[in-house]
Amino acid sequence: MCDLGSIHFAKFITYSIREKENAKSNAPTTLGMGNISQIFGVPLRYVWRVLDAIGMGLVNLMEQVITLIQGMHRHRARRWLFITFLVCGFLLLVLYIYEERMATIEGWTKTTSRDASHYVNPAYSTLLMKPRHLCPSQTYLMIIVCSSPPNFDQRIAVRETWGLLKNTSETKMYFLLGKTHNTTIQEFINIESDLYQDIVVDNFVDTYNNLTIKSLMLLKLVKLECKDRVKFVMKVDDDTFVNMNNLIQALKNVRRKSTMFGKLICRSRPIRDYYEKWFMPKDMYSKAIYPNYLSGTAYVMTTDIAVKLFETALTIPLVYLEDVYVTGLCAKAAGIIPEMNNQFNNNKIKFNPCKYKTLITSHYNSPTEMRFLHYRVHKGNLEDACKLLKIEDERKKSSTLIPKLKLSSTNVNPSGI
Repeated sequence: MCDLGSIHFAKFITYSIREKENAKSNAPTTLGMGNISQIFGVPLRYVWRVLDAIGMGLVNLMEQVITLIQGMHRHRARRWLFITFLVCGFLLLVLYIYEERMATIEGWTKTTSRDASHYVNPAYSTLLMKPRHLCPSQTYLMIIVCSSPPNFDQRIAVRETWGLLKNTSETKMYFLLGKTHNTTIQEFINIESDLYQDIVVDNFVDTYNNLTIKSLMLLKLVKLECKDRVKFVMKVDDDTFVNMNNLIQALKNVRRKSTMFGKLICRSRPIRDYYEKWFMPKDMYSKAIYPNYLSGTAYVMTTDIAVKLFETALTIPLVYLEDVYVTGLCAKAAGIIPEMNNQFNNNKIKFNPCKYKTLITSHYNSPTEMRFLHYRVHKGNLEDACKLLKIEDERKKSSTLIPKLKLSSTNVNPSGI
């Protein structure tokens, strides 16, 4: 299951990165002055909570001042009351304006361009790294795993588990990354690429808030490099387990020439609380409900859909939530209806043979969990394991029911009184 090249590569990366980062730790550092969270080295949500606490403190201060001046002379009380309201009102206004300015997504301020063509350069390839043979022949399914540059362990786990089928005539698999400013990580990505020949790096900075740009680069890759040689394209995260047998069977059951399916999210509302992970500013998306969209953890589309989504995205202002943007906003504008497939899951699914015999994806899996799931799914017959599990459940139910029946029979009064 695990080849020696992968083991040595993983150990080599872990040791070398640790050594190089330790050497850098003694170097002088500079503080970014972009915002308070960078200056003090604390998450932005804690800065906002401090500001809220200051605002509440001002309100409490006003109440105490009002209580204090109630015993003063009428004219002095009015003067102090006016001054207090004026000062506190001004401070609250400043805090409100400051919070409104800070309630933006890092990297996506109100002045940041949201024109997709500014980031993807649609007419030309911007690849910084690609395999020697990218889309070399007719392929039934091309899987593009969106991965972050430092996620070496996740990529190795995928290669050693469900990604083992990548070299078949039916399936090809590639990992899509963006640029990293960490030279140590970049050195090992170069080694990884030479070793496995499945790394694609495009010209954008790889951050969480740039996932929309990464998804557009995926669509661009399909259009410019592979559209005439691939039938289906799957976009999947590197912490998602895929049951390849069930996936291939689902694709063979597809009857439509053009389709896009996965875990469909319906009538989801934007989160306006900027403390939350998926906060959506109103200046980026002002409507009360998102269009129906597919979870970005994994979805499948035909090649023509990928091309159409990319071309449509060039006319739609960017939204930083990539699944909402690509499979929701762009799909709706292009007249594409995303479809629900109940075999796709955007949450972690605990192993159960009855579930995994039909399941296609399970999200939030560590490399260890990925290997465990792959072993359990391919160890034996899931259908037989499911039948045995059901029999065991029935036996447990009957064993708990018998003591209850005996207990109820002992309580029966034979006289009937």
